[in-house]
This record gives sequence, structure tokens and C-alpha cells, in this order.
Amino acid sequence: MIRVRKALGSDIPTLCRLGKLYHAESQYQQLPFSAYKLSVMIATLMRNDECVLVLEKSGQVIGGVLGVVFDHWFSTAKVAMDYCIYVLPEHRRGRSGAMLIKAYVEWAKLQGAEVIQMGISSGIKQDRTLKLYQKLGGRVVGSLVDFGG
Repeated sequence: MIRVRKALGSDIPTLCRLGKLYHAESQYQQLPFSAYKLSVMIATLMRNDECVLVLEKSGQVIGGVLGVVFDHWFSTAKVAMDYCIYVLPEHRRGRSGAMLIKAYVEWAKLQGAEVIQMGISSGIKQDRTLKLYQKLGGRVVGSLVDFGG
């Protein structure tokens, strides 16, 4: 059985392991990875009741999504933005990713977000991810450009 649930404090080490796998698979692999920094960020998101959801299959965490809601920079409208969505490669077929995306969107709506956005900056399966976002009702509204550093 696959389900999405709110993450618990006891999930933080597992989410950090997933974060390390995400890092190794992504375009960010040239940057140093800090499990400590990620664990602090996840704990802060949890404390602030932001989006920390896990995807679980038969009791094992196989993915997750992190996100926040904030006031738009020129408006009082609330905006939801994801930091990261990740599913282990061996679980990407089927409905796993869609379940996480739908749960994130539902979470954002419950927070009163009028704008709900998800980006693809990792470089991981960009075309497939974009198609999935569009299949679930998302529309492309911009682009991300990296100038290196």
C-alpha cells in the first residue's frame, strides 16, 4: 500500500538520506551536501507547520516533498512554493509522484494559497516531471536560468 502522510520528527534521518540521494542525482552534485543543514531545515519547516510530506510504501519512506506558503512580494495573496520533491528511482513508475504532487497541492489549498507553484531545478527527469505536472493540471508560467557561480 502506498500513502502520503505528514512527516514525523522520526522521519528526519530518512528524509536526509533521501536528500543525499537527490543531491547525488541532481545538477547540484557539485555543491557540498550537509545532512545537518537539511535536518535543521526540515525541523524548522515542521515547527512552522509548513509542508513536509512523505510517501510511504509498506511502511518504508520512498519519497517526499518540502514546501512553504508565504505572502507574494507585491501582494497579500498567499503563494505556495516547493523546495524539493523526490521519489526513489525504483518507485517513479506508477502513481507515486502524482500522489505526492496532489498531496502538496491539497496542503497548499488548505493553507489558503492562491498561487501554487512547483519548479524543476534539479535536472532530474525534467521532461517527464513537466509532463506529469501538466497532466495533473499545472501550466508552464516561466523558466529558470542558471548563470553558474
